[in-house]
Amino acid sequence: MILYLILVDAFMETNFRLKRETFGNPNRSYMAIFALVIALVVVTLWF
Repeated sequence: MILYLILVDAFMETNFRLKRETFGNPNRSYMAIFALVIALVVVTLWF
């Protein structure tokens, strides 16, 4: 659980850095949003 949240955070940071440097990749943005929604659902159900 904690490892998944750390991986999502690292993925988000990489995505935002690439968005700043290359004006974004829509597929990666969608994947990051999907991972964040799953993390939100998992954390909500966990607690």
